[in-house]
Amino acid sequence: MSAGLHVDVAANSLGWCKARFYLLQLCALTSVSCICYATIDQYFISSQSETLRRLSKISNVRRVLCILILFWILYSIPLALFSSLTQLSDGSIACVFINNLGFIRFASYFNLPLIWGMVPITILITFGILTYRNVSLLRNARNRDAAQRHLTSMILLHIIFIVFGTLPYAFYYTYSAITLFTAKTTGRQELEACISNIVAVILYCPNSCAFLVYYVASATYQKQVKKFLHIPDRATQIAPEHTATIEPKTRAMT
Repeated sequence: MSAGLHVDVAANSLGWCKARFYLLQLCALTSVSCICYATIDQYFISSQSETLRRLSKISNVRRVLCILILFWILYSIPLALFSSLTQLSDGSIACVFINNLGFIRFASYFNLPLIWGMVPITILITFGILTYRNVSLLRNARNRDAAQRHLTSMILLHIIFIVFGTLPYAFYYTYSAITLFTAKTTGRQELEACISNIVAVILYCPNSCAFLVYYVASATYQKQVKKFLHIPDRATQIAPEHTATIEPKTRAMT
């Protein structure tokens, strides 16, 4: 709303102003981390190495997820510390970051281009390719679990959407970091603000469309959704038998 409609709800409360940026990064990076770890976990499961397969245990997954969540909770604290309500030149109040040079460099050179962009893309592409290679080697194996195969297909297709959704964001903020201290005209600033809003919308699209991606990628997932929504599955419907009725012959009356 603040970017598209210029309605800044957080401008009325300092607490919500600080919580908004904090929760936004915390939830977003936690979600991306879970997807990255799911990709790594699929690589472990599909590996022919017994040592790697042993790493894919529920206890290990829970431990790693707890560590990731705790890490992002601590990592996102600077966003709450350096966000505040500021009066703009037109007299309006806006929730923005404090003009701190150290924080600006941290956000521009490290947080936005790397943590939000290049690092997730590198992990997803690397382990996505490795998982695809493992799946190709196990494609003809008899002990290949069908449910696991569907899950792998869902994750790999989701990876493709995330990579294409994150690349424009990573490229833009890499450019923004390079030109951080470059003098820019008003027209250039407005153009960059427009591009920033566009790449932000593209960044959110893969997660918004995750349900459709999973629905297209897996027939098992489609059946479960139809079952949950009480939609009859045409493949399982039995066509009614058509029985021929034999009418009794009537003798012609003479």
